[in-house]
Amino acid sequence: MIFGRKRHNAIALVAASAAPRPPIVRKKIAHEVLAETSQYAFFSFLVFTSVVYLRPVDLFPETFGTLPIVKILCFFTLLFCAPQLSKRLRVNELRKQPILTCFLAFLGFAVFSQVTHAFFWWVKRAILDLALLAIYLMAMVTIVDTPKRLEKLLKVMAGSASLFVVLCMLDFWGVLEFETIKKLKQYTEGVDATGKPVFIYRMQGTGLFLDPNDLSQLIVLSSVIYAYFFSRKDNGTSRFLWAIPIAAMALALVMTQSRGGLLALGASIMTIVAIHYGRKACIGAAAAGVMGLLAVGGRQASVDLSGSTGGARLALWRDGFVSISGKDAIFGIGYGIYDEVAGQLAHNSFVHAYVETGLVGGTFFFGMWFFALISIIRMKSVGIDHLPDNLRQFHPYCAALVVGYCVGMFSLSRNYVIPTYQILGVAIVYVNLVCVRLKPAQLLAYVDRPHFYKMVAGSACCFLVFYLMVRIIAR
Repeated sequence: MIFGRKRHNAIALVAASAAPRPPIVRKKIAHEVLAETSQYAFFSFLVFTSVVYLRPVDLFPETFGTLPIVKILCFFTLLFCAPQLSKRLRVNELRKQPILTCFLAFLGFAVFSQVTHAFFWWVKRAILDLALLAIYLMAMVTIVDTPKRLEKLLKVMAGSASLFVVLCMLDFWGVLEFETIKKLKQYTEGVDATGKPVFIYRMQGTGLFLDPNDLSQLIVLSSVIYAYFFSRKDNGTSRFLWAIPIAAMALALVMTQSRGGLLALGASIMTIVAIHYGRKACIGAAAAGVMGLLAVGGRQASVDLSGSTGGARLALWRDGFVSISGKDAIFGIGYGIYDEVAGQLAHNSFVHAYVETGLVGGTFFFGMWFFALISIIRMKSVGIDHLPDNLRQFHPYCAALVVGYCVGMFSLSRNYVIPTYQILGVAIVYVNLVCVRLKPAQLLAYVDRPHFYKMVAGSACCFLVFYLMVRIIAR
């Protein structure tokens, strides 16, 4: 059973805010998460991760054609870590991993959403597509089992992502030319002095990161990771070299002209400031950021929900909500069907999940991020000052990765791509590494009734917020 009946099997909630009494711990971890996997598995996984961003098939289609490089690397990674990975699927282990449990449940209901409509061809496609996500995240949680491996993974993620961004920048400036990378020419709804329409050019990528908003997610991810290494005082003066890629990513974000990317970066910065300096400093930083944005101006400083872009996205949400009724409200319209009922994807990962996989699947999608955030937030309450420097200093930056990506998903449909679950994987690995080093070792979240009820309540609030936005604004 997922939910134990006995009270002593549950983990007491650790208050996210200051509490007058110390947190109660009802479950302890007496051993390390898992034995370290082989170096071959780790190397294969790092290559797998880099190819997720630097996809040769997308950048050089004439050379690599339809070679399934990602699937080949997935197979070898699975081959190297299969014995250890299988231990993760045990019920007792899953109860200690609420993020992973919600992830597997979400994938299961994504497949089931097609079964309820008897779209059996789509069921096969869903299983093949989602199996890649499952293998990647399970392998990540299994293989990345030490702080050093986590740091190496972060460097590969940021390095591969930023290298792809730099290639896009060089193409945008005309230094290099990639057949698959094109500038996005966008009308600004204005005219110049001669009465001619005014256009802007926005940098975009290719493949999974074709849209400027998708590309901006890579920029924010890389920036947060670089900021973490920049903050590591134990690296001496060499840490200041990390300012170079940070500056490059800031320029790249301006070139995308992405409002969603700017909001995600702002949310990440405020998260870091809030954890380091408190709420008042966070509010001050937010006010300073808004004033600076208004002073600079431009497309990214203009946020209008009823405008062309905002209004179009709200219309997509509306079309999705209209399509769910009866049993479809429970189990959804089916995996991969959203663009058939709305003409495009939802451009909101949470709305996309609620519509395609129903309230049940959408709740588990929300639950992944819910458990990731509360686990990270509770670390400050239980005390992490005694942890090694690398784990202790990564705390605000891990929170920033999760918060920033969540904000970015408000304007993107990223439910079924590996980069989304890389962020969750980093959160799972970090939480696991911290839990076994707490004194006493303990779990920060657990699959039990209290947590389940809180997840459902939070998901209901999330659904209502987006639904009311559609009802009030997009009539």
